[in-house]
Amino acid sequence: MSKKNKIGLFLGTYYHEVAMGSRVTLPSRFKVELTQNQVVMIQADEGSILCFDAEQFVKNTQKYMQESTLESDARLFRRNVFNNAVAVDVDEAGRFVIPEAMRKSAGINTKVVLAGMGDAFELWSQERYQQVSAHKPGQL
Repeated sequence: MSKKNKIGLFLGTYYHEVAMGSRVTLPSRFKVELTQNQVVMIQADEGSILCFDAEQFVKNTQKYMQESTLESDARLFRRNVFNNAVAVDVDEAGRFVIPEAMRKSAGINTKVVLAGMGDAFELWSQERYQQVSAHKPGQL
C-alpha cells in the first residue's frame, strides 16, 4: 500500500499474533498512515496501550506544552503523559516492539488486537478487547 492511499486516520480492527514475545506487525492500512517510522505509546487507563504516529502525538500535546509548568494541572498532565510515553521504531516491514512493562500491564501475551481510533490506535489483549467491546458507551 503506497503513501498515496493515506487518508490521515487509523481505521478498522485487526487481530494479530505477537511474535518473539513482544513484536507486532502493523496492518498495512495503519503503516501507510505513519508520517515517520515511529510510534509513541502510552499506557491507557482502560487497560490498553494508546499508540500515536509520532507527529500526531506532538500535535496532540502541543497545547499542554504552552501551559506553564508552574501550574499544578499542567505538571500533572505532563507527568501522566510524558513520564509514561515511549517512542518505538517501526521497521520497513511494519514491525515494532511493545515494551515489556506495557505489554504485561495490558495483559498482551500471544494475541493482540489493533483497533483504530482515528488519530491514534489501541493495542489490546484479545480477551480485554472482547470484554470492552461487549459494553455500550457509558457502561465501562
